[in-house]
Amino acid sequence: MLHGLHWREPAQRAKNPDKEKVMGVIPDGFIQERMQHGGRYVAARLQSALALLERLRGDPSLDLADHLSGKGSSGIKGHESFGQAAHDRWQIEPQNKNHGRRSSNLQDWGQDLLGALAAAGFSDGGEQDREKLLTEAQRPFVEALRH
Repeated sequence: MLHGLHWREPAQRAKNPDKEKVMGVIPDGFIQERMQHGGRYVAARLQSALALLERLRGDPSLDLADHLSGKGSSGIKGHESFGQAAHDRWQIEPQNKNHGRRSSNLQDWGQDLLGALAAAGFSDGGEQDREKLLTEAQRPFVEALRH
């Protein structure tokens, strides 16, 4: 359980797909509960999630502290570069020039996002498996940004 959000191991999803609604790697409700404020999506949060997930392609640590640009920081190392790489990958335009680095509240939800990847077996697979998981994990954030 991630702060009130339920998720299942990938093997459990395949056995019982209708029991619990799951958005791929990302737990159902995570985006609605953690990426919104006042009932609206916060582009800075969505873009920061994309940047963090993109950074994992080169640095697969699932400890948020390893990715932060400094203790207590709201941005990750190379935030803008990884944010732009994610936007280029998905062919979407950034809504914030700094890819949400300053106003994302990353400290509040970043470790839970990484925990969802751990639950999906991110550390167990090889590089190709991790790439697939990261692409699947980025998809709902991209879809939210497109709406």
